[in-house]
Amino acid sequence: MRGFLSAIITIAIALLINIPATAQSLLTQWKNVRPAWEASLDVGDGQKVRQAAEVLLRNPDIQIRQSNYNEMHAKVAVLGIAARGAVLEGDWPGAASLLEQAAETAQFNYAATSEILLELRRQHEAKILDWRELIQPQEEQLRWLKDQPGLRSEQIDQRAQIESFLAEHNNAVSNSEQSIKDIDEILYILKTEHETCAKSLIEWSDFLLKERTDIQELGSSEKYVTEKLAQVQGDGNRSSFERISYARRLLRLDPKNQSCQQFLNTLLDSVKKVEPAANQNKAPQNAAKNSNPAKSVKSPPPQKNK
Repeated sequence: MRGFLSAIITIAIALLINIPATAQSLLTQWKNVRPAWEASLDVGDGQKVRQAAEVLLRNPDIQIRQSNYNEMHAKVAVLGIAARGAVLEGDWPGAASLLEQAAETAQFNYAATSEILLELRRQHEAKILDWRELIQPQEEQLRWLKDQPGLRSEQIDQRAQIESFLAEHNNAVSNSEQSIKDIDEILYILKTEHETCAKSLIEWSDFLLKERTDIQELGSSEKYVTEKLAQVQGDGNRSSFERISYARRLLRLDPKNQSCQQFLNTLLDSVKKVEPAANQNKAPQNAAKNSNPAKSVKSPPPQKNK
């Protein structure tokens, strides 16, 4: 049982491109609702969060373009928190289904974005090589001019032109080098997201298979619930999220189990008393802490010959 809930992840990593988000964009909606949804999860209200997330994804006014890795990344985030809500309400097969959708979305997003950005990365690398070939002789000429004891008027003009040329091209090199770093960061984020979702899905599928096997071996859901309830009640080191999730899961398997219902009621009363006080003492957090956009990635500018 240890560690199983860590398989569901909060998709809360950096949202990726620095573009204006419209009021109806999924990115904007996610950033607006996330603090309230997290607060609901803290007090055990997983059903509310799951339903709200699924409604948001079905909203016909919000278009999620598969070609926009920012929007697809936000979709993974919403599916991730919906899965957490499903876990908290005890619907673990439903959580696995939501996580499967998140994994498929993350896989597609990483593959499609890699194809586009790796080509753009190659363009930047090629431009850097071209610009450096142009820069080198101009730097040599500038050094020669600076070594001269006195310059004629046309040489002074030439030096000014070379300095302007070098400033422009060195700036272009720096911009392309930064774009390459941004591309690498974006692809790393999407790759990590894809791998984490895929790993979590495998872990949850294995866990649900073990649950079914254990029930079959014990002969009934009632016996399984009785045995597992004793384990959960005795494990006070678990988080409230985990204990409430497990209590609700067991109650789904044996709805008539009064001991399980009483245990769940006690847990819910506990978090509803503790969480408000904890939140009052907690320093304010930036709601967009994990959704700060990175710089947009641009194509390299066309080459200018002196």
